[in-house]
This record gives sequence, structure tokens and C-alpha cells, in this order.
Amino acid sequence: MSCTGRSRIFSGFVYCADCGSKMLYGPSSNCDHDQDFFNHSLHRKHKEKCNGHFIHVKVLERLTLKHIQAIMGYILRHEDHFRTIIEEQPRVESCEQVPIRRKRLESKERRIAELKKLFIKFTRTDPTASGYSTSISSTTGLALSL
Repeated sequence: MSCTGRSRIFSGFVYCADCGSKMLYGPSSNCDHDQDFFNHSLHRKHKEKCNGHFIHVKVLERLTLKHIQAIMGYILRHEDHFRTIIEEQPRVESCEQVPIRRKRLESKERRIAELKKLFIKFTRTDPTASGYSTSISSTTGLALSL
């Protein structure tokens, strides 16, 4: 945002085609939006690196709109092809996920089998062998003592 409180949707996205430096938004001093511009960030500091490039916001907006219209025209002329690509993309992504999910499932199934074995081993172990004694109590159902 500039000192005038205005900014443009292209701020941060406009770069010099020659040297790659960011171009900065500059609002017109007379509050005329048609005169707003993007100016080369090296314009004042390093004139020897790159000449001062400059583009009016209106020109940038017009060029962008023209480009979007060209892309949309191309898509509309080849709508069946693009529709096929868009419909196929989720299938391709899900096909890529199948091996990953299958591997994760196998890992979890192995862990479940290990836990079942431990549970069976734990429940079949004689509790008196580990120092515990069990007795059935009429009030609590099961009593454990050390």
C-alpha cells in the first residue's frame, strides 16, 4: 500500500523483464487513477544496472485482461479436451494414493496382529507367576492383591 492508502492487485507481482528486479506501485500525485504506474525499483539507485522501466497500471490491466480472454477463448475452443483433463485429474491423484494407502494399511494390520498376540499372551499368562494373586470377591467381582 502506498502513502496515499492505495494499492493495486499487481503489487508484488510485477518484475522487470530485463534484470528481474521488482517493480513498485506508484500512485499518481494528482489522485488520477489513470496515471497510476509501476516503476522499476532500481530506477533511482542503480541507473547503470537497468534503465528506468515504467508501466501504467491501466496498460497492465488491459494486457492482463487481453491475455485472460485469449486463454479462455482457447479453452472454450478445446472444451472437450480440457473437460477430459479436469475429470481425469482426481482419478490420477487417487491412483497415485492407492499404493501409499495400501502400504499404510498393511503396516497398521501388522501392528494390530502384534497387539493381538501380546493381548493373548498377556491374558494366558498365569497371574500368580508374576506375583499377583486373584480371587473372586462377592462385592467387587475381582480382587487383585500383591
